[in-house]
Amino acid sequence: MSKPPGLNWRLDTPRAGDVVPALLVADSPLADDVTHAVNGKSGFGFEIAGREPLAGRAAKELHAAIVERVKADGFATLVVPAHALDDKCATAECDALHGMRRIELESLYEDLFGRVALPLIDDSWFAEVRASKPNWLYEPLKRTIDIVLSGLALVLLSPVWLVIALALTVQGGPPLIFQERVGRDGKTFALLKFRTMLFDDGEDPEKKKHNRITKIGAFLRRTQLDEAPQFWNVLRGDLSLIGPRPEIPHLVATYAAEIPYYLERHSIRPGISGWAQIKHASPPKFGLDVEATREKLSYDLYYLRHRSIAMEIAVILGTLKQLLGGSSR
Repeated sequence: MSKPPGLNWRLDTPRAGDVVPALLVADSPLADDVTHAVNGKSGFGFEIAGREPLAGRAAKELHAAIVERVKADGFATLVVPAHALDDKCATAECDALHGMRRIELESLYEDLFGRVALPLIDDSWFAEVRASKPNWLYEPLKRTIDIVLSGLALVLLSPVWLVIALALTVQGGPPLIFQERVGRDGKTFALLKFRTMLFDDGEDPEKKKHNRITKIGAFLRRTQLDEAPQFWNVLRGDLSLIGPRPEIPHLVATYAAEIPYYLERHSIRPGISGWAQIKHASPPKFGLDVEATREKLSYDLYYLRHRSIAMEIAVILGTLKQLLGGSSR
């Protein structure tokens, strides 16, 4: 988001030990989350000492309320969305705010929680993301890492996967299934998985009634080895190692209708693992879940905004830690 002109947005931290009162301009529950995360913890240089509601208020009314609170209560810092103080804030009206430390709420929220505050984002947020995309080395280097690591995985782990394929064949039925998923720019592709059910029901409700997870399938899901064939999808370019997880088409249609900006996650290549997978406590699984997906989107958009090679490595290491720890996220 572009910063309001002439309002001196300061993101520096006051010297150690200097904790000043701050006015937070936000609505609950977002305001509750930020207040709880900031207050009582050292290192911020401020604490939330007052709050001012944001929703449904005209700019002039909000500006006047903020000025009145600052004059009355002596706040030294404002934590406020970038769009809340704009060029409509006349110099005379906002004299009391000049020289104050202002912290952009959107950025603070992302730093605190590693995800985007969905109620605060708008078209200008995505315009800024597109304008500040990673440098030109990022995409070719990311693709090189994808090819090298996926190729190594396919070669080094091929004996394990051969055993799995043989076991599934002996059990009856094909070892692999091909599931339709939505990829980059909304294009669908066939996602490869080891079969964990009696048969591939294709998400058909009637077929699901007669299907169940096999013993081998339960082991594969618990160890996430059922996802292993997706390294081939990475080599093909359908997937990346790291990115938003690809979703089933009919679920995408529902989420796009229910969740603003949901389709923006398809502006980049999906991944085997992602920021949401290592950060989201309860990601949605095996069915429609609008609220869990809404929260998951906040992590996917954080990745979209902050993606870099350093972040790719962090997610790879986080994924390996989860796998070794037996996490089922």
